[in-house]
Amino acid sequence: RHSRRPLPLGRARGAGGMGDLQTAEWRRRAGATLSEAQDAREKAERCRSARDGSVHVAVHGCHNNLRESLEGKVSASQKLVFALQRRTGSIASTMDSGLQSLRQLQAAIQSKEAPLQLCLWRSEERSKRPSGERIHDAVEAALEAQRSQLEDSQRRLTDAMRRTAEALDGMERTLHQVRRRVEELQHSALVDEMCLRSADRASLEQAPPLSASGGGRGAQVPSGPPAQRKRRPTTGSGVPTKAASRIEDARYDEAARLDVSACAEEKALIALRDKHNQLIRQCDGARKAAADKVVQALQAKVKEYHSMRSRLIASIRETQTQVAHSEREISSASADIRSLKDPMKMVATFRAHRSGKAPAENIQDPVTSHMHAHELSILRSHDELRRHREGCRASLQELQHRIAQLTEELKDKTEAMRIDASCLTHDFAVYQVSTQKSMGAKDAVVDTLVKLEERLVPHHFAAGVVPKGAASRRRSGADRRPISAR
Repeated sequence: RHSRRPLPLGRARGAGGMGDLQTAEWRRRAGATLSEAQDAREKAERCRSARDGSVHVAVHGCHNNLRESLEGKVSASQKLVFALQRRTGSIASTMDSGLQSLRQLQAAIQSKEAPLQLCLWRSEERSKRPSGERIHDAVEAALEAQRSQLEDSQRRLTDAMRRTAEALDGMERTLHQVRRRVEELQHSALVDEMCLRSADRASLEQAPPLSASGGGRGAQVPSGPPAQRKRRPTTGSGVPTKAASRIEDARYDEAARLDVSACAEEKALIALRDKHNQLIRQCDGARKAAADKVVQALQAKVKEYHSMRSRLIASIRETQTQVAHSEREISSASADIRSLKDPMKMVATFRAHRSGKAPAENIQDPVTSHMHAHELSILRSHDELRRHREGCRASLQELQHRIAQLTEELKDKTEAMRIDASCLTHDFAVYQVSTQKSMGAKDAVVDTLVKLEERLVPHHFAAGVVPKGAASRRRSGADRRPISAR
């Protein structure tokens, strides 16, 4: 068809003019014109189909890339949210254990307060002992060691509470950061999911176009992206995909660093909790050991006081026996001195009667010599008895002075033992106070203390008073008059 060209108009006119044209030629010329028009239309249709196909392929490929990137972003955000939510639960659990450790530390500090007050009370009570008994003994050393240990334990536990509180504050800030990051990621994932749903709806609404010709030249546009792209792929904002990947990697790294940092803080808090639990056990063990040492020292001191009191009581009794013996000696010497008065009177009477004899008979005869010797013997006996009585009186005064000293010493020892026994039984008394709910709780505690002290402290000579038996034995001599009157 293209090889047959219509004759030029000028040539046709030259042959026969316009009126001489034949019908066949006219038809041929009209057919050629129609054929050229058809070719032009087909060419235009081919150009339009090629343009629409290339545009649709490009748009559809970008849409698929966008959809895949949205799906990957949503999936990555959900994974990050899941990981950080799990970390949030772990942080909350660790913080609960840290709070429990903080409460345990506070309870441990409060548990040291009662032993410390008991130690101070014992020191104050022992300061009330008599001046001769206020010595730095084993009990004082044990009380000082217990007080130092309790104060050191409270200081260490308080420092542990401070460190635990600081760690919990840091964990709380980290938990707030993680929760805020989870909220940001959840919001980002929600927005990306909305965009993904919108993209899915748009892809369903847009169908691939078909060619308008009936000859089958126009075909359906392929739905997938081209196998190879000559240009470097870009994101919607024009940022290259490699740079966007770096930004996305930085986002993942930031979340990973936050998770790792929170995990490190959790491990540090757990290690701190274990360390503080061990500190609590150590302080409790040291507290019990110090309390046991004080109790053992008090028991040994009470036992020593009891032994010393027994020795003092035995010494007082022996001294009182010697006092009674001296009193009997004084009474006997006084009686002997009084018995010498009659011989002296008889000698004086004999001398008076013999002085009335005649001068020739008043001579130095044997009777006079014997009378003089008898008188000298009486006088020597009187002097010896008087000196013996004075010696017995001096010994009696010395014995009485020693009895007073022993009695005072016994009184001091008894008071000191009572104080130490009260310190020893204070725990039991406090227990009795806590169990009494009536108004007579104090009386019950006093009765309990008295009963305990009666078991521990013999009440003989408790007030420094000599027993009635010893006083009665002291008066068992023949002469019951006062010594000064004798």
